[in-house]
Amino acid sequence: MAEAPSLLSLLTLGCKHPVIGLEAQTGNLWGTNGVSLTNRATVEERAVPKRYRLKHHQLAAELAKKRHSQNRWADVLDVGRGHLSLLVNGKRPYPSEDTRKKLLLGLDVPFSTLFEIEDIPAPGSDRPRHLSWIPRAHPPGIAMPLESTFHEVRYAARSLAQRPLFSLIVIAMLALGIGGNSAMFSWMDGLLLRPLRVESPERWVSLGMRTASGFIASYSYPNYLDHVRLNDVFDEMHAYRITPASLSLGGENLRTTAAIVSGGYFRALGASAQLGRTFNESEDEVPGRDAVAVISHGFWQRQFAGDRDIVGREVLINAQPFTLIGVMADDFGFAKLEPNIDIWAPLAMQEIMRPGSGTVDSRGSGFLTVMARIRPGLELDQAAAQFNDMHTLLIEEYPEALEGTSISVRPATRAYLGDVGDALGVVFAVLMAVIGAVLLIACINVANLLLARGADRRREISVRVALGASRGRIVKQLLTESLLLSGAAALLGVLLASWINRLILSFQPPLPVPIKILVGIDGRALLFTTLVAVATGLVFGTVPALRAAGTNVVASLHGSGRVSSGNKLRNTLVVFQIAMSLALLIGAGLFVRSLQNANSIDPGFLSSGVVVASLDPALQGYSVDEARELYRQLMERTVRLPGVEAVALAEMLPMSLGTQQWGARIEGYEAGDTERMNLDYNFISPGYFNTMGINLVRGRPFTWDDTAAATGAVIINETMARRYWNDGDAIGGQLRSGGMDRFVVGIVADAKYYTLGEDPMPFMYFPYEQSNQTALALHVRANDSFDAVVDSIRLQVGELDAAMPIVDIRSLQGQMEVALLPARMIAGLLAVFGVFALFLAGVGLYGVMAYSVGQRTREIGIRMALGAGESTVLTMVIRGAAALLAVGATFGLLGGIGLGQAAQGVLYGVGSTDPIALAAAVGVIIATVLLAAWMPARRATRVNPVDALRSD
Repeated sequence: MAEAPSLLSLLTLGCKHPVIGLEAQTGNLWGTNGVSLTNRATVEERAVPKRYRLKHHQLAAELAKKRHSQNRWADVLDVGRGHLSLLVNGKRPYPSEDTRKKLLLGLDVPFSTLFEIEDIPAPGSDRPRHLSWIPRAHPPGIAMPLESTFHEVRYAARSLAQRPLFSLIVIAMLALGIGGNSAMFSWMDGLLLRPLRVESPERWVSLGMRTASGFIASYSYPNYLDHVRLNDVFDEMHAYRITPASLSLGGENLRTTAAIVSGGYFRALGASAQLGRTFNESEDEVPGRDAVAVISHGFWQRQFAGDRDIVGREVLINAQPFTLIGVMADDFGFAKLEPNIDIWAPLAMQEIMRPGSGTVDSRGSGFLTVMARIRPGLELDQAAAQFNDMHTLLIEEYPEALEGTSISVRPATRAYLGDVGDALGVVFAVLMAVIGAVLLIACINVANLLLARGADRRREISVRVALGASRGRIVKQLLTESLLLSGAAALLGVLLASWINRLILSFQPPLPVPIKILVGIDGRALLFTTLVAVATGLVFGTVPALRAAGTNVVASLHGSGRVSSGNKLRNTLVVFQIAMSLALLIGAGLFVRSLQNANSIDPGFLSSGVVVASLDPALQGYSVDEARELYRQLMERTVRLPGVEAVALAEMLPMSLGTQQWGARIEGYEAGDTERMNLDYNFISPGYFNTMGINLVRGRPFTWDDTAAATGAVIINETMARRYWNDGDAIGGQLRSGGMDRFVVGIVADAKYYTLGEDPMPFMYFPYEQSNQTALALHVRANDSFDAVVDSIRLQVGELDAAMPIVDIRSLQGQMEVALLPARMIAGLLAVFGVFALFLAGVGLYGVMAYSVGQRTREIGIRMALGAGESTVLTMVIRGAAALLAVGATFGLLGGIGLGQAAQGVLYGVGSTDPIALAAAVGVIIATVLLAAWMPARRATRVNPVDALRSD
């Protein structure tokens, strides 16, 4: 099609100029006062030149009168300029019948009025000049820019529709990259970069009690009250503790997740109730006085069917009456990832919400998470310094409990996830690198496809240029096609990102407490990845057009245009594809190997055949002594069941996300100034080591004589014995922990407590009857099926107390899946993305090799006509692919090793240079590349030499 500026110029001529023309001298066009095209190929012809005049003013008047669009002008001008070019070159003496019909279609103008041929004197100058146009103007009645754009879009859509497979492949690849990147970055942004859903999140901090060794502990209730009283640094402070609770409705007991919160909790978060009200400060002043509760919107809908008369209703929480005073809005929360809380109660009701905890007056029992908002104008360091100055006043008042402590002030965006946040950071960093590489591979593949298609369209572009279409118009048309492809990919990418987000949200990890995730598609990520994809389409879509501007039109029309530079660019892109695909395959191989190692790691206990069921009798109103008696009866009844081999109780399950530590002072051991003496522990019953298959190295296990009235006892692991007793013989050694003096009665083998990849750590076991702990998990080892054991446990609990809910029941092997969840997720995603990247690389290489073979069809025909065999042709083609493979594999190995080094924190016993993972990845990429090269090479060997020699 012709160039738009020319059309705008022509439309002005009906008013200002009688004619506009082009004059050619030896094929060079230059402007005159009239439309003149002079053919003077030889000196002899200059004596009798001819002027061919196209009367555009008559066309302008006619088209304006009939209100034809600029598209009509483009058609007329293309035909007219094409015809005049032929006249210049002496190819046609007068317009053909087809030309006349095209020009006059829909016009009431005789053809003779549009063209005139007359003899004119030769121009006085032989110097050619460039084409110049008269200033633009828009005649009334013709909507030029809008209709021109519509014409370009319509033509581009029609052109892409003629190649549906090409268009669908480009759109699909870009959409996958856009959707995957947008979803993954949205999750990383929501959980790590911008995790809080409160106003001014940068001003929120997390407070903790730092010991002399650097350990950061939770707040105790008395310390929190004193800090609120002395505070002059933060404009808001709130404390909370998440705890299980039992809600009685209509005779049915429901196990729910509750939170005890300070009186200013809802005010600090800027939240109000959707129905009713929240707590006021006075309801959190007197322990145990105001039994009021607020419920979540989801809980209101599930358990009360959205009854608006719920406010003022009395319910039983942990067997105690509470009055419901409000319902929170559905979107209420502090962070985008947090436990799914059903009930909120005042912090002053902690003895009822956490029966037997005894934390109201205990300054040494830390259990509260404290958040605060810094006053405007204060920086984090200033706030921390001033708050610690205030804390020194409290140390002077309570030196025995607080000596050597200070206050940790950390940004809430980093502190609220704790160690889980560090693990998530590694996971998301690896996944973002992977999904970014997939997007880049997809963009490279699209670039290759667009470049190959542009090369195939060289002839088409050259014909259009020869018929008068300007370079600018060609670029504009290809630009429109690329924008259509990128726009369609962006729309599909948005839908794909939403689908991926819903898929992830539907997954509930096997955690003891349900979690609530409020992460949506991030607009910034979507915009960035869309711009990357659109830029890819635009850059590599217009490169063929820009290259056409320097192409010899005559040579292109004869099929002899050079494409070597295009081949070099496409080859370079394929090298990048091979490199990134190999890096992803290496990463997937490393994580698969890591999972293999993880499954072979000895956790220090036997998980197979063990079923665990969690209960908490205190939530049903049991006292500590009553709970102990219930547990004894349950164990006695369960151990007598058919197929049951051993039964025990324990507070903590191995491989759980939570940790619990107590400070320990060991007799005869002098701790360093900064040495951390907060050690991990668990409460267990007699028979625990036998049930779990943990080896007792020395001493004795706990017995039913280790009661609260007996001497304090503790069993430690081998690591603790070696670290704090020089000869490792700790039997009879004394330590103080948990407010009691305890004697070491046994030493057991080390085990894995939180993750399979953890280093050996000191660990303590205490008799559960020497504590007030009532929330325990029944461990049952049996040789029967899982379902049969579960039914038996439920039956025994129901016979003892029909209203007693079992909080959670699962196999111990299922519990261990929690620890392996991050590694499994990464391995699975890396495997999926690695295979997809490998497929893209294979498609890209196949396209390049197929195009290269197609360009060399004539050469191959000549070689075969001269006697070359199939093996020679195959070797020639595969040699080129092997060269690309060698370069790409070199960079891919380096990238894969770097990816492995970055992920060492979540790999189990696998180095970044694991030979098996590297060899497997390299073998797969070699097979893929050779297959992608062999297919077009094999097809080339079947070309008829005669047909090849006749090809352009």
